[in-house]
Amino acid sequence: MRLAAALLSVLVGATLTGCGASAKSHRRAAVDAYFREVNGIEARLAGPTQVAGKAYRQFGRASKNERRQIQQAQLALVAARVSLAGLHPPREAHRVHRDLLRLADMESQVGLEAVELADFLPLARATLTQLSSSAADLRRSLAGARHASDQATALDSYGSALDQVTQRLDALGAPPALVPWQRDQRRRLQATLGAARQLAKALRIGDRKDLALLSRRLRALVSQPPQVTQAQHDAIVAYDQRLIRIARLTARIQEERRRLEVKLG
Repeated sequence: MRLAAALLSVLVGATLTGCGASAKSHRRAAVDAYFREVNGIEARLAGPTQVAGKAYRQFGRASKNERRQIQQAQLALVAARVSLAGLHPPREAHRVHRDLLRLADMESQVGLEAVELADFLPLARATLTQLSSSAADLRRSLAGARHASDQATALDSYGSALDQVTQRLDALGAPPALVPWQRDQRRRLQATLGAARQLAKALRIGDRKDLALLSRRLRALVSQPPQVTQAQHDAIVAYDQRLIRIARLTARIQEERRRLEVKLG
């Protein structure tokens, strides 16, 4: 998994070589000691970052045991970041230390969102599944209705179900990567609710002119219910974009390490 490899690639071979009792050699020794401490912290990151990355690509389908592992991995990432922040880098390593902290923050954020995904997607999936049942109830009620008022009542019940699903979806804490998806699903649900209410009103007042148009609109919306698969796609796109940013920061850290090697080597 590329997250663990990112920091590892920065630190493998990061110790500086050389000898002598000059001021430069003392500075080199201080930088060398700093990187040894960082190496020890980084060794604790490989497993947790692998767990976080796997969780992202599972799209929230982790078992209860796997969700516990994800939570433990996130705690380990946070603890490693705290340990890194507690180091006192020599003056020459201040810049690389700041970037390493940023890298640890980015990896910790991936872990946090993996936890959130593991909690959010199953709940979102279960919430949206209720729409299929409500749509089936609507079709049965409309098929058995003898009067326009009965059809309007069936549409009112469907509208109430849509409103409940919308509220439940709103109550779910979406990870940042899925907030746009959650917002889009809410708009779709609201559009369906609006169409159902307009059609119910037209049936009650006997507005035959708009019945056909409103019926077609509602059928089109009901036939394309919200999909969690889009949320899954959005999550992996966000994950890949974060990996790109991590790779860029990693490259900058490597360049700074090489600069230190040249300066103090």
